[in-house]
Amino acid sequence: MSTLLFGALLIGAFAIMVMLQGDPLSDYRRLFLTSSAGVRDEDTFFVTFFGVSSLLFTSGNSSILTDGYFSRPGKQKLFLSKIAPNPTVIKECLDRVDMAKKGLEAVVAMHSHFDHAMDSPEICRLTGAKLVGSSTTAFIGRGWNLSESQIQTITDDDEVVRFDNPDGSAWELLFVRTEHIELPSLLGFIAGNESPILTDPLVPPVRMGAYPVGDCYSLYITRIFKNGTKRTILVQGSAGYVPNLLSRPHLPKVDVVFLGVGGLGKKPVEYQEGYWREVVEATGAKLVIPVHWDDFTRPLTKPLQPPSRLLDRFDRTMTFLEEKANSTGVKIRLMDSWVKVALFDEVDSILSRKDM
Repeated sequence: MSTLLFGALLIGAFAIMVMLQGDPLSDYRRLFLTSSAGVRDEDTFFVTFFGVSSLLFTSGNSSILTDGYFSRPGKQKLFLSKIAPNPTVIKECLDRVDMAKKGLEAVVAMHSHFDHAMDSPEICRLTGAKLVGSSTTAFIGRGWNLSESQIQTITDDDEVVRFDNPDGSAWELLFVRTEHIELPSLLGFIAGNESPILTDPLVPPVRMGAYPVGDCYSLYITRIFKNGTKRTILVQGSAGYVPNLLSRPHLPKVDVVFLGVGGLGKKPVEYQEGYWREVVEATGAKLVIPVHWDDFTRPLTKPLQPPSRLLDRFDRTMTFLEEKANSTGVKIRLMDSWVKVALFDEVDSILSRKDM
């Protein structure tokens, strides 16, 4: 069976599954964080979620964006055709969050698959931010004619990239190489996964499988406030892990893990337990916010929804996470797209409530 025919049949199956599964978020609405948009403290650390592992972190007049996947081509385009960044959609999304006033320092590609790195060079072109990631991500930037002065390649293990702000505050980004979760065979067949890395510029439009994984990172983000205090979070863009990697003593402990869960619902419980142990327990996180749980073929003009059960089992993922939360005391919360949350205010508030 050809890939195109299989893709067409798969699209039909997705449509049927969506009609049958009702509202897959109905049992979890209670976990969604609400907007903190009214907070005006210049030192407040905000996060805005855009689906997949696209997260905008803002403090004062300075920001860091992970991935920034806004184009989100639909299933027919993704599975049956070639894809490329959509500059119109990207600009609309940037304007919606008033990115021009956010002081975007860097767009960090957690790895180089299309749903992480495809749009990143265009965001950098529009904002002047640096594209930071692996050598494969750098070639994606070059294929979009992004200036070399805006490309920063991570070359060392546990490399730290720092961005200083005029008021004495700063960002420190610590890149720890990890493993990507093994793709479900169904998605792997469609994606193609032509090569694990790029060695030449990638010029879109291309099939989605032309975007290889490259290096995959666990990203520690430390915000150093102008009074010298520090708080650290972890962004885990993929639900892969390396045993004992994040428990090494020189790595910081974190308040929050943004935990990539794409594909986790299809894994056996032994894998899920290992993932929790090696990412959540190892980092000392008190709050877990799942990311990469949504159907990335839905545009951001529509509410986020989990993908078809053919690809993942969001319900199984949430059952596991809530069981771990109940047994360990770690809190679980979800975020919807476009909601701006005062992250550490929420952490402190949630942890102070014994009944939650």
